[in-house]
Amino acid sequence: MKLFDGSIRVVDKIINFIIWTIILVVLFFSGYALFDAHETYEKAKLSPELLKYRPSENEIFSLTDIQKEINEDICGWIRINGTNIDYPIVIGEDNSEYRNYDYRKEYSITGSIFMDYRNDRSFNDDYTVIYGHNLKKDLMFAEIKNFADKKYFDEHQYGLVYSENVIYKLEIVYFENLNAYSKPYSLMFYNNGYNEQLLEEFDKNAINKSSSIDISSDDKIVLLSTCNSSDTEIRSVLIGKLVEVDESEIINKKEDITLNEIDKQLSDREKYENIDKVVKDGDTKKKDTIFICINLVLVICLVSGLMIVFIIKIKSKNPKKPKKKGKHMK
Repeated sequence: MKLFDGSIRVVDKIINFIIWTIILVVLFFSGYALFDAHETYEKAKLSPELLKYRPSENEIFSLTDIQKEINEDICGWIRINGTNIDYPIVIGEDNSEYRNYDYRKEYSITGSIFMDYRNDRSFNDDYTVIYGHNLKKDLMFAEIKNFADKKYFDEHQYGLVYSENVIYKLEIVYFENLNAYSKPYSLMFYNNGYNEQLLEEFDKNAINKSSSIDISSDDKIVLLSTCNSSDTEIRSVLIGKLVEVDESEIINKKEDITLNEIDKQLSDREKYENIDKVVKDGDTKKKDTIFICINLVLVICLVSGLMIVFIIKIKSKNPKKPKKKGKHMK
């Protein structure tokens, strides 16, 4: 009997050890998941080293320094007014290279904003495709999906694209959802512009269309593409045109930019980001809070359940002894 009781105690200890191990593992991985998600999205933000190369409006953008200091595959910069889309553009040896690598060529699931490898990196083609991930917190090309709303579309039809010593006005004409294997993605070497056919399809099937911007097959057309969260084979896209900015409107960038000027650029950028954060990231904070709360509730429920099981086990091992009745006096 003693041997049996000893075996029971050993088994109980093993079960208790397993229970607490599970609790600790769940807590660890929940914490790590939150930390990893935070770090992942931090990587998608522009670093101070990159911000000093961020072009100002109508300012000549030289690729020499940024390619030397950051990454030789950087071929331009894109910005859409009133959105968080404000990133360098890279181009790789194929369309997989920068899908999971950032603009520093470091691994990151956030990827980069990258040009189709079959396009000319100097934007000399008559049809250019640029890709970016659809991430939470409105990072990378996530805000493209917002153009499905007509009011939003009408209020965000302009931007800028910078190439080597050339600035283009980006004028957005269509928003559409495309199949990832459809014709607009079928670029061919040396022959990438069936613009008239493409525009006919876009005009016919577009979800939203600009009423104030005209576009023709003679224009330099650009397609901005991101994943659609509702379907793995569907892409949400913006179709627009690039109009070269007149030289008289361009400000020549000083070669000998000082540290004070760099600090001012960074300070201005920080102000912009802080304002943008207050205005736009309220919903994001709510979503993050909800996500954290859900994880905590799950952990608490798991721990509570395990503790209840543990308490029941303890009580079952130590049942209350019945009280002895006192002797009655005769």
